[in-house]
Amino acid sequence: MKSLYELTEELLQLEATIDRLSSEDETLVTDEQVSALDKWLEQLGEQHADKIDGYAAMIRQLENESLIAKMEAGRWQARHNARENRADMLRQRMLEHMQKIKRKVLKTERTEFSIVGNGGKMPVVIYNPELLPPEFYVTPEPKEDKAAIFVALSAGKEVPGARFGERGVRLKLK
Repeated sequence: MKSLYELTEELLQLEATIDRLSSEDETLVTDEQVSALDKWLEQLGEQHADKIDGYAAMIRQLENESLIAKMEAGRWQARHNARENRADMLRQRMLEHMQKIKRKVLKTERTEFSIVGNGGKMPVVIYNPELLPPEFYVTPEPKEDKAAIFVALSAGKEVPGARFGERGVRLKLK
């Protein structure tokens, strides 16, 4: 079966041939040419319809697989979170146990637990935010308010540096 690209090219060639033949003197166009053109048109139409149906089926299949994968990803993410939370809870219980029995290290033949300090930067504790000087506050970067700009443009106001753009296009599959 021909690719969609090949079918597109043939359909464009067919259209050009029809335009050329219809612009020529009709007495010069033979019945054989008309018959060949009709046959070509019929074959291309069937192939084109089959290719379109195939594309639609493939798009639907991929969309369905994508939805299933998304649902499965959510399920696996929930499983991951549950397992991670369970491991954290067990780790915390072991830490509390070791602290209660005042042991920094617990060893068995296969395992060793030890209580160690966290590395990295020293944590900063803000105990009274009102006492902090202004240079220690972060001001967010200004950001465009597209909703307000839309309302202004819709009301017919001119907004320097902004205008309505063109809407995009998409392919709808029924």
